[in-house]
Amino acid sequence: MRAKVTGAVLGMMALIGGGAAGAAPCLSEAELAAERMLQLHTELMLYGLNCSWSDAKAHYNYSAFTDRHQDALRRHQRTMEAWLGKAKKGNAARAFDAYRTELANIETKLVQQLTIGGYCHMRRDFAQAALSIAPQDLGRFVEETNSKRPVFNAACKGAGAAVPVVATAAPAKPAAKPAAKPAAAKPPAKKPAAPAKPEAVKAP
Repeated sequence: MRAKVTGAVLGMMALIGGGAAGAAPCLSEAELAAERMLQLHTELMLYGLNCSWSDAKAHYNYSAFTDRHQDALRRHQRTMEAWLGKAKKGNAARAFDAYRTELANIETKLVQQLTIGGYCHMRRDFAQAALSIAPQDLGRFVEETNSKRPVFNAACKGAGAAVPVVATAAPAKPAAKPAAKPAAAKPPAKKPAAPAKPEAVKAP
């Protein structure tokens, strides 16, 4: 599934690395955590934009997540802006905007590949789990959720090794089936929502 977006990932590497694979500096532990956090935040944004037909609180939950974790998001944004400034040797803020746009474009390609119905079904549990995370548990949640997903830049030697890759366990099946389920909502017959600029975190 993720293999289908390889071309987009390579495009991201060229964008950030100035067109030459491997030209960008590697990611430190903090920079790797920042990239994973911003990737997760972008996925929640696209879920909120595309999945309100099946999850009435999808966009509200994205906004609530942004408000709850604004300090961490602001910190990770500063970290990635500084890294992009080094990697691009140019305007860090402009490079960061291009970076977030490309993250959203990659997630949009996934929506197109899975169809809106398949995408919303795939992301639903993840989105709902993200909303319940307390600020002190956010780092661990991001690591466990995103540790097997590709990052767009090479981690420095040893970065990411402190926390082992943890596969999220599948939820246990209930002992008995519920009596009856209401008819499932049908996905709207429309194209995926165009990527929007991620919600800005409040200034300190």
